[in-house]
Amino acid sequence: THVAGIIHALAPDAELRGYAVFQNIDGNAALSEASDPPIIDAIHRAVKDGNQIINMSLAAPQGPSNATARVVEAYASQGVVFLIAAGNARNSEGGIGSPSSAPSAITVGALDSAGRMADFSSFGERFDSRRLAAVVKDVFLVPGTNIVSTLVSPNGSPQYGPLSGTSMATPGLVGITSLLLQEVGRMRVVPGPLETAQRLKSALAMGSTPMALDKLPPNEPLDQPFFV
Repeated sequence: THVAGIIHALAPDAELRGYAVFQNIDGNAALSEASDPPIIDAIHRAVKDGNQIINMSLAAPQGPSNATARVVEAYASQGVVFLIAAGNARNSEGGIGSPSSAPSAITVGALDSAGRMADFSSFGERFDSRRLAAVVKDVFLVPGTNIVSTLVSPNGSPQYGPLSGTSMATPGLVGITSLLLQEVGRMRVVPGPLETAQRLKSALAMGSTPMALDKLPPNEPLDQPFFV
């Protein structure tokens, strides 16, 4: 609900579809991240339903060879645009989570109110067991701390509140990407899905600026690409 509100605030004409991939724990209102199968099932259905952009505000500590990451990569090669949270485990696990570790996924990290990378935002390398090598992903950084958006309302009245995380940063970039996609749809000759996806990624990169050196995370190699 919070994620959908962020997208709608930025791209009010976008059609939103939600897919359930989480499950209750013993009737408790708390939610836990589900295993790969329901997430993969939701991706298949989302693509079948014609979604051109897929927001995934979730992450798990696996690399590019993870099953979900492989499904993301397969559909990305067909022109589906995936924007996926980098994860909130910067100080514990290191490296970005899966499925954001998929090579063709757009990885989204979070900025704090000072314009620095949020102290929880994951980034960096993930070991790819298929290639026997570490893979460093470009990271797009979008505001992701204390983002006010819609909340689940138990009584039907509008509810709003702040949340923080790369899960809040990702729909911010999805909203921007949705606006770009709408412009592509207004072209006299609309390119095919794969070319459209490539143009969207190029536009996001061209519309961003590299993170200033004085705002890089501590001890981070200067060759790690961050786009603000």
